[in-house]
Amino acid sequence: NKIKKMKTTKLFEIKLRGFSGRKFYVVDVESTNAYNRLRKYLDKEDYGNSYEREFERITVIATDYILDSTDAINYKSFLLMDNKEN
Repeated sequence: NKIKKMKTTKLFEIKLRGFSGRKFYVVDVESTNAYNRLRKYLDKEDYGNSYEREFERITVIATDYILDSTDAINYKSFLLMDNKEN
């Protein structure tokens, strides 16, 4: 039975210019969307200064693949951790 990839989401760790090294975590399909969602939330809550909300680094922490299979169990979810040291 063939398995094909249907959907991929990622867990991003986002470090911003400000906030004393604090890291934020967002789940999305791509890094730009993840940062934009975080930025929109921080802007709405007026959290920190505008320049502090600019991104410094975005790292993929994990990737989640939801797979379609013709087996008895149709959907399987796998969490693959990124082993890279930063």
